[in-house]
Amino acid sequence: MKSIIIRLPDVEAAMLVEVQKVNKAYKDLQGLLIHQIQQEYQKTPKARAARWKTSRLNQIPDDWHQIAVRFRRANGIRDGDKERSIW
Repeated sequence: MKSIIIRLPDVEAAMLVEVQKVNKAYKDLQGLLIHQIQQEYQKTPKARAARWKTSRLNQIPDDWHQIAVRFRRANGIRDGDKERSIW
């Protein structure tokens, strides 16, 4: 884990105290910085490439999946069934 030390001049330190009173996100500076770093990382080519590799090309909405599951159950089709039975 890396440590980052921030040195603020007195004026900016007083400004930070006032901002923290108004905006609760600034009360947790570590969490705020981590969130901003994660957002900026998602914009990098490396993060985009990683997202592309993990995403499926044939994604269907969740509600469609639930409809398919209900159809299979109603018609007696199990997940392991690979053959089509006409009779």
